[in-house]
Amino acid sequence: SDPDIARWMNDPKSQPVVYVYGHKTLVPCGTSLKNDKGQQNYNLTIPYGKHCDVHLADLEPNYRTAETTIALEDNVDTSISKVIRINHVFCLYTRSVQTIRYSD
Repeated sequence: SDPDIARWMNDPKSQPVVYVYGHKTLVPCGTSLKNDKGQQNYNLTIPYGKHCDVHLADLEPNYRTAETTIALEDNVDTSISKVIRINHVFCLYTRSVQTIRYSD
């Protein structure tokens, strides 16, 4: 619903990207929101750890959390008034234990 992101997605010349703020040049820390053919991609998978500076923290025995800041921008735009959208992302994970049974 963001007007800037909607404009980027509809403009065939734009190259919108999303990345962990401060880690734009690190390949696994971001992705393009459109490919060369203009197909949209809304999936962002961020690896945990030092590389993208996203760390898991234990809340309780069964829960973990991670949070970071992401940025969205149009790589084609080089103007001084370039729009960069900054969002805080918070994820809560539930640990699950699975039992695998082996039989002869």
